[in-house]
Amino acid sequence: MRISRRGFTLIELLVVIAIIAILIALLVPAVQKVRSAASLAQCKNNLKQLALAMHNYESAHKTLPNGVGSHGCCWGTWQVLVLPYIEQADMFKLYKNFGGNDATGPRYGAAANYPVVSNRIPILTCPADSPVLTGNVSYHNYIVNAGNTDFYQLPLKGVPFLGAPFNVYYGDPETSEGHDYDDNVNPNFTGKLGKPVPFRSITDGLSSTLLASETIQGHGNDLRGYTWWGSAAFFTGYIGPNSNQPDIMNGGSCDATMNPPCTSAPVDNAPYPRVIAARSYHGGGSRTTGGNGVNAAFCDAHVSFISNDINLNIWSALSTAQGGEPISGNDY
Repeated sequence: MRISRRGFTLIELLVVIAIIAILIALLVPAVQKVRSAASLAQCKNNLKQLALAMHNYESAHKTLPNGVGSHGCCWGTWQVLVLPYIEQADMFKLYKNFGGNDATGPRYGAAANYPVVSNRIPILTCPADSPVLTGNVSYHNYIVNAGNTDFYQLPLKGVPFLGAPFNVYYGDPETSEGHDYDDNVNPNFTGKLGKPVPFRSITDGLSSTLLASETIQGHGNDLRGYTWWGSAAFFTGYIGPNSNQPDIMNGGSCDATMNPPCTSAPVDNAPYPRVIAARSYHGGGSRTTGGNGVNAAFCDAHVSFISNDINLNIWSALSTAQGGEPISGNDY
């Protein structure tokens, strides 16, 4: 008795392949959507943990951490001081010369600080971004609020500075000059850099004042996310989330061909500005434009996702600590 063996015809095979292709086409966006939602949730949780760490620091010291050390950009930022409150106390003990200057010891990127700054801290890293390492210095994804103008916290193009949870550099209101470091211990501004802020000074209310948000880890010759350095550890509300206006990396470098817009020189004749927007890759967009919004932690430790479409005046008001603007949760 002969048994007939019949294989698939070409048409049947093509139909099966077409069905598989359709299923894959349907599945891939769903998987990407799930991954995006998971990244967003993890990033929110990271910011929540950072906000709680800031609260614990404030409870212990009666102020928030210094924005930078008293001598400026290059001897530690708030990121060093918060380490013991995010379960990194041993790393904190290894950091050399926080708040010092060139006369007292190494800068953040010196070999003596490699055991600290070469580490990528998970709670400060958003899974929606791609990790970067420049030499022996790691990048991270969270930056804190320096107010509504620039890092020198001076009036900017007619916009008055109205306070912030974190002080950064010193700006001289009479000359509009900014000072980002004090390696020679200039008597005119020693001790004014990075001065810590207590919660009681945030008169706009903790629930209406931004504490921290997101930044990108800059690829190529781009120092955004280089948060061991003072000039990359903050954002301001002068431009909105994922703004198409450039971040101003005066004094540092950036690369707008591989990342969202930026420039390494002052623009629009602004006096010595340093302005970085809150930026993320959540919810679509591209490597060079960013996402459709950012996660932001407030000073009362609640975390919200804020759309790029937020009114700029509201975003700016949320970034002030003493502006007196009436804001409710419905505004954002």
